[in-house]
Amino acid sequence: MAQMLRLVLLGGSAVGKSSSGNTILGRRVFESRPSLRPVTTLVSEHTEQVHGLQVSVLDTPGILNPNARQLIQPVCEEHLHRPGSVFLVVLKVGQDLLRAEPGSAEDGGAAGSRGSETQSAALHLRSRFRGDESGGLHL
Repeated sequence: MAQMLRLVLLGGSAVGKSSSGNTILGRRVFESRPSLRPVTTLVSEHTEQVHGLQVSVLDTPGILNPNARQLIQPVCEEHLHRPGSVFLVVLKVGQDLLRAEPGSAEDGGAAGSRGSETQSAALHLRSRFRGDESGGLHL
C-alpha cells in the first residue's frame, strides 16, 4: 500500500487555509475567495499524488469559531495518533500571535490536545501580489 501523508489545516477564519491546501495539492480544489463571511463552513478532504506521494489535505472552518468546534475536534482526535498525520497551523502574516483568544490552542481549544505538539507544524505563506485572487502563494 502506498504511503499517505494527511495534512489537517487549522487556523482562524480568513487566514489562508483553503489557499494553502490548493497550493499543496497543486490545483484548486478548495473554494477560496475574499469574503466578509467564512467561506469554509464544513471540513472537506481532497487527495492528490504530489511528487510521488499520496497527500490528503483536510480543510477546516476557522478554529476560533465556537460553532465549528464540534466539526473540528473529532477530526483532530481521529488524526492525533494516526501515522502520517500532520497538523498545519496556518497563520496570517501580521496576525497578533501574542494574544491567546478563547478557543485557541493556548486556551486549550480543539487543537490543544496533549501529544499534538509532536505532530504539529506551522506553515507561513504570503500572497504573490496584493489582491491576487488566484490563490497562488509562495511557500
